[in-house]
Amino acid sequence: WEAHYSHNESIHTLTYAWVNADGTTSPGSGLVQGSGWATSAPTVASHPQLGAIVYSTTRAPSASNGEIYLIRVEPDGTLVDGYTGLLVTRNASGNQYAPSATWNGAEFVTAFQDDRTSTPYVNYPKSDIYASRVGSDGVLLDGVGGFPVETTPASERQPAVAGSNGF
Repeated sequence: WEAHYSHNESIHTLTYAWVNADGTTSPGSGLVQGSGWATSAPTVASHPQLGAIVYSTTRAPSASNGEIYLIRVEPDGTLVDGYTGLLVTRNASGNQYAPSATWNGAEFVTAFQDDRTSTPYVNYPKSDIYASRVGSDGVLLDGVGGFPVETTPASERQPAVAGSNGF
């Protein structure tokens, strides 16, 4: 979840708790707690032996450099990619945010809002939907910024993904 430790904290922390099969939980642990980073919109993708946490970041004070990250998680709670994870969008231009994720049977698939074609960047930019894939081995399968899914002149928002049998 996204944690704000005071009412006016704009730089927030991505936090998680491990839930065991018997329903007991670990204490909340902080992920991505660097100065100047704001993390938001965490989502979880399930895999038979490996899960993934996907989230977006912005670099303060500008909200126009958002990126999407993915952290692979082993069944015992080990964070395979450390507390920051893999940079899925590879420093694409513009702002990437509001991710969604799934395991489709062959790879993790993330979809996200993307403002790279919104010029100039205003309070409510036009967003497109892009996606990017990551193998269970952590290999990023798509180029910088992923690939376009929906880029019509209308604003596309709130992506969601689902997958099965490699699709």
